[in-house]
Amino acid sequence: AALAVTWVTRRWSPEARGSGVPEVMYALQYYGGRIRPQVAASKALASALSIGSGGSVGREGPIVQIGAVLGSLLAHWAGLPTYQRVTLVAASAAAGIAATFNAPVGGLAFAVELLMVSVNARTVAAVAAACAIASYMAGFYAGIGPALAIPELVGLNGHWVGATALLACLPFGAIAGAGSALLERSIYWVGDAAAALVTNEYLRHFAAMLLVGLMIQLLFVYAGEYYVAGVGYPAIGEMVAGVLTDPGFLLLLFAAKLLATALTLGTGASGGVFAPCLFLGAALGAAYGHGLVWLLPSLGIEPVMFAMAGMAAVVGATTAAVVTAMIMVLEITQSYAAVLPTVITVTVAHLVRHALTAESVYTLKLVRSGRDTAHGLEHTMSVNLDAEKAMSTDVRAIERDNLAALFDEPRAEAPRYVVVMAGGTIEGVLGVNGDWRTIDPEDPAGALERRVTTLPASTRWPQMMRTMHATAAQVLVVVARHRASAVEGIISAREITHAVRDTTALAD
Repeated sequence: AALAVTWVTRRWSPEARGSGVPEVMYALQYYGGRIRPQVAASKALASALSIGSGGSVGREGPIVQIGAVLGSLLAHWAGLPTYQRVTLVAASAAAGIAATFNAPVGGLAFAVELLMVSVNARTVAAVAAACAIASYMAGFYAGIGPALAIPELVGLNGHWVGATALLACLPFGAIAGAGSALLERSIYWVGDAAAALVTNEYLRHFAAMLLVGLMIQLLFVYAGEYYVAGVGYPAIGEMVAGVLTDPGFLLLLFAAKLLATALTLGTGASGGVFAPCLFLGAALGAAYGHGLVWLLPSLGIEPVMFAMAGMAAVVGATTAAVVTAMIMVLEITQSYAAVLPTVITVTVAHLVRHALTAESVYTLKLVRSGRDTAHGLEHTMSVNLDAEKAMSTDVRAIERDNLAALFDEPRAEAPRYVVVMAGGTIEGVLGVNGDWRTIDPEDPAGALERRVTTLPASTRWPQMMRTMHATAAQVLVVVARHRASAVEGIISAREITHAVRDTTALAD
């Protein structure tokens, strides 16, 4: 199975590796929701092989990517404009989440936090309708009951006990946040180490999955169950039902699942991170809760409450979809007794994870490959657009004394903009206020735009706009970071207009 997964992802669709959610996010923000059709078949096959053979991955990533591809195809066939296409793709992906977990509101929250480029009443209504229909249709096959059965929680009945439990959520949130950061980094640490040790991708993934298989077998010999194999829902059910209560064994399961997930995803398997996060959070929470009961039995704390809060905390902190995590755990358990502990734990976990590693598990993959993307509800222009993307490279820097020779060049070879230098210092820019070739070559000063300022290519859109406002500049000259005289591009009103036009094409 490992060899087949590697062949599929190498030969057909490299995008099918991992969860697929980062690729969908990037396609929505940079390609207007256009996704290659073959990704759906590749993702379905690779994920089925990864999950079916015991790989430690989840189902949400594949269904998000497959749903997004179907939405992209439908938008293409219907001839929808870009702003409608991105909404349809987000709705299709969210519908997959809603159907998989019987969580229509969670699917909607997932789309709003991670996928939707334009969020308003119309786009939210479209996604909500898709999630509701998908959940209803899935109910015919899987039923409408909770995905995880939770025993009745009584730990919050007394005010004093409830306050104690809520206070106990603060350190647990920090622990869950640290565990989330460890999961993120472990996936890439293992991937980098494996790539350095084994250069052949087929052998690398085969060896990693062999180790996962040995780990699963050892757990079966030791405990009689394949706890960390596949999505791990049976084990999660035992944790939240209070069947697994030994803190030491629960921490062992946490470590084993963490390693299995890092080996599986780090070496190229296809599958999501939701299920591993749920498992890790439940194990960590159950261990913490039962540990508190053992240390301080008089507090009357319900360990199951921490298992539920832990699931939401690790999912929310790892994916940076905090509202999605809270809602989905409540929906898949259909238990609302632990709402306040869940909110507190998720909040603290996200803050700690962000302090330890700024990127989520989704955006970290993109950042490592040199691709920027918006975080959550941030507008794509404010985050994704920088000077390098906005600038025109049709520019030439020339000393003022050599300017006359430029007018003798053929029109087809002449640049749009000319940066006039005087002793290595920028004097002004020609071409901002019209075709510079129509001016008098003996006296270009009248057409020279002198209200210019310089900045490096990595400058983000907000800083670009603040710089123009603070300096009253009409033109931004993009220069090399360590050589102010090395001109790389020009940003004038023309380039700003084009950038706004291209970005707002995604908005509804």
